[in-house]
This record gives sequence, structure tokens and C-alpha cells, in this order.
Amino acid sequence: MKKNLPLIGLLIAASFNVMAGEKVDKTLPINDASEIDINNLRGIVKIIGSDRNDVRVVGELDDKAQALEFEQVGSRINVKVKMPKSSSKGWGSHQETELTVYVPSSVRTNFNGVSSDVEADNLLAGSNLRSISGSIIANNLGQYIELSSVSGDIKATTFDGKVSLSSVSGNIYGSDIAGRLNARTVSGDIELSSIANEVFFKTVSGDIDAQLENIDEIDLGTVSGDIETQLTLNDDAAMKMSSVSGDFDLYFSGKVNASFNLSSNAGGSYVNKLSKDKPVKAKYGPSSSLVFDLGNASATVRGTTVSGTFTLKQK
Repeated sequence: MKKNLPLIGLLIAASFNVMAGEKVDKTLPINDASEIDINNLRGIVKIIGSDRNDVRVVGELDDKAQALEFEQVGSRINVKVKMPKSSSKGWGSHQETELTVYVPSSVRTNFNGVSSDVEADNLLAGSNLRSISGSIIANNLGQYIELSSVSGDIKATTFDGKVSLSSVSGNIYGSDIAGRLNARTVSGDIELSSIANEVFFKTVSGDIDAQLENIDEIDLGTVSGDIETQLTLNDDAAMKMSSVSGDFDLYFSGKVNASFNLSSNAGGSYVNKLSKDKPVKAKYGPSSSLVFDLGNASATVRGTTVSGTFTLKQK
């Protein structure tokens, strides 16, 4: 037994032992760390980036917490609220973790939660924020950005970089997003305004409402959900759409210079307010197409649906 004592001492030193529900205020220097990982089961964690050169954790732990693990391992700094390995059955209504983590904005920061909400601000070196049922609220994020949830909502403002937003049944809201934007849900809705040049939206049954500017490339896909968007296409832009029964309501801003080629396979319909061109029905079967050019036709707009409706209007 005595041979194991040094090892046990090292393991204890790797975490801050605290009493359940105890308040914490701990700091570690960033040293040569290039990434920060934060893990919390339930409650709320706020992550705030600044020009500091350390990581500070302030707040109160869950009543059931066993320890706050706060250490540097190689190039990573780990912040983890350690909870019992057993399930949450019988935990009841208790004080949940409430932490604020102050980090250098120049270091990539990641978060993983189960039922924990997370709020993040001013993380400029990339971030990956995930929660299963908790909500994600983020502002002023840069570089490679990934926000994902299962049932929680996502709210994103002032992003610039390669942005990925995903949820299964939660909704996605966002504004002032630049760069490359990818948003997808299963049944959740998407409401976004963006100045991203490249946009990719996918949903199964959720609805999408988007205000988009300066589009170079856009791909919209839905099964049964409806998509409404106001957009500005740049010269040589490429737009693709596909649906099964979902409708597309498209409102084009500014002068439209595009070649349109839309098709329906089984009774879909068209409302064309951009030109006097009419759809043409196939000689055999229920399929039809709407093909026409506007302006110098430098951009391309392609769309297919099984039974949905394409509505084209000038904003």
C-alpha cells in the first residue's frame, strides 16, 4: 500500500478539491498552451476572451460536484467540473454549476456540455462549443467556429471565419456573420442574416428564413421545410436548391444578372415575378421546368423539387 502513496498524491494535485457547491476562484498561466478545453455537465458556463495571458475560473460548483479539475496537460489547459459517474437519477433540484472562465482571446477554446448552457464572447482564435440540451449563445467569434447542439437553441452574432452551426431539434438564430456559413438542422428552424459570401443551409422539416448579401455561392436543401430568403447575387455567383415538398420563396435585391433553370418532377409549381417567362410542361408525365435569363446571365440559379413551389420576386 505504501508504494502507491506518491501516485495518489500526484493524482490529487492534478485537480482542485472542493466541497460541493463551494465557490471557486482559480488561475493558471497560459504558458505555451495553444488550446483550452472546458467540460461541464449541467448549469451555465460563461467564457470571456480578452488580451490576458492566463486562464481564470470564477463561480460556484454544482452541489454534486466532486472536484474542479484545472490543469495544463501538454499544449492544452483543461477545465472540468468532475461529477459522480452514476446517472443523474435522484439528484433532484440542487444548485447547478455557475462558472465564468476568462481566457486569452488568442487561444482556441472548446466547450462540451450535457444539459449545460454556454455563453461565449470575444474568442478570436477558433472555437468548438457543444451541448446536448443546453443553449449556446456566442458573440464576436473568429477563425474556425463550430457550434452544435441536439435540442438546445443556438444564437450567434458577429462571426467572421469558417462557421458551422448545427442542431437536431433546436433552433438556430444569427446575425452579422461573415466568411463561409454552414447551418443545418433536422426539425429546428433557422433564422439568419449574413454577409457571408458562401452559404450552405440544410434542413429536413425545419423552416429557414434568411437575409443574405454578396453571395458568391449558395446551396439550399430541404425535405419538407419551407425556405424564404432575401438575397443579393454577385456576378458569376452559383445558386443551387433542392427539396421534396418544401417551398422556396426567393426575393432578389438589386439588379439580377442570372440564368435560371428550375424543374419539378411531380406537380410542383412556379410563381415567376422576375420575368414574363412561363414554365413548360414535359410531353410525358407531371414534370415541368422554368428556364430563362436576366441581364447578362453571369450568375446561375439551379433548383429542383418534387412537389414544392418556387416563388421568384424582386425585392
